[in-house]
Amino acid sequence: MNIYERKFRWKILLLLIALVIAGLTLWYTNDLAKKIAIEEERKIEIWAKAQSLVANLDTESESFQFVQEIITGNNTIPVIMVDERGIITGSRNFDSLKVCRGWASNDTLKVEANNLFLKDQLGEIEKQSSKAIEINTVIEIPVENNEVYEHELKQTYYYKDSTLLAQLKYYPFIQLATIGIFLMLSYLAFSAARRSEQNQVWVGMAKETAHQLGTPLSSIIGWVEYLRAKEENGTSKIADELEKDVQRLNLITNRFSKIGSQPKLEPVNLYNELKKTMQYVQKRASTKITFDLESATNHDDVKISPPLFDWVVENILKNALDAMDGKGEVSVDIHKNGKYTIVDLYNSGKPLPKSKWKTIFQPGYSTKKRGWGLGLSLSKRIIEQYHKGKIFVNSSHGKRGTTFRIMLPN
Repeated sequence: MNIYERKFRWKILLLLIALVIAGLTLWYTNDLAKKIAIEEERKIEIWAKAQSLVANLDTESESFQFVQEIITGNNTIPVIMVDERGIITGSRNFDSLKVCRGWASNDTLKVEANNLFLKDQLGEIEKQSSKAIEINTVIEIPVENNEVYEHELKQTYYYKDSTLLAQLKYYPFIQLATIGIFLMLSYLAFSAARRSEQNQVWVGMAKETAHQLGTPLSSIIGWVEYLRAKEENGTSKIADELEKDVQRLNLITNRFSKIGSQPKLEPVNLYNELKKTMQYVQKRASTKITFDLESATNHDDVKISPPLFDWVVENILKNALDAMDGKGEVSVDIHKNGKYTIVDLYNSGKPLPKSKWKTIFQPGYSTKKRGWGLGLSLSKRIIEQYHKGKIFVNSSHGKRGTTFRIMLPN
């Protein structure tokens, strides 16, 4: 298992753990909210019964004082009292005065505004839930001859969740959203720092490679000149072959030296540039592999850095050769699409699973046992960072091969 597969599995595992934590948080908070709701219902029942008793108690008695304390003790649960005719007879913990102050200019209007406000609140309670308690109260009314007339009064108490309970229901969602945003910002910050560090490593390695190649190259060039100067049998031919290798090494050194600094882009005939690179790769490929270059454009110039762009094409074509096992077809097609010039590089080799289409461009990922996994990663960096273009796997099928697509701005 390579590093990217392990990384993907760790991400899935961490996501599952996060979902479990979020689920447990929501479950616990919901359970707690249900318990508080039951407790509030009990308090309202006691409060409603206290309301029914207060009318028949002597205001000077201890019982009246005790019941009055229960009634005044409800400072959190909003309640609306409605009689048997459906008329609102009272309310508690509804701050209707704030609503009334805005447009009611006198006491009469304030009372009307208060009634309208309470009716709206009552309608909301009836729609949302059936939070209502019915209490039948018997009121003793003194009549003549010291007799008492008992009048039964039916009162319904509608109530809403307290502010604390309402906040508790929404709290876990706010908490999880806050934690999620914090983690996302932290991840983006650490990812940016990690990418910056990787860029420094890339640039350092590239510059050091170019530097290390420079010293032996100077020595080899000296030996080439020495062989030419001797003019012995065969030395001239050896010098010519060595010079070709020196030119190739100089090209590689030039490529590495451009990593880390913005290369100069120049107008180049893309068809001729691709043809040159394909010929170089074809000479080193099996004779059973056919190469084809097609162009639907008028061979207009495109701004590129030839050493770096050739490097990208070489990487893709060499990977194509590895995927074909010695026989098959390689074709390159150039066409335009709006503001981009598109280069499609097709090979008839083994397909890539769709799950690997993005992974293959990651540093260190390779499908080859001896691969370092740097070629396509460098290619992506060259096209996207230096040429402001795009590179990706456009298609890959078992019977139709794989197509890499490069999109260069016109």
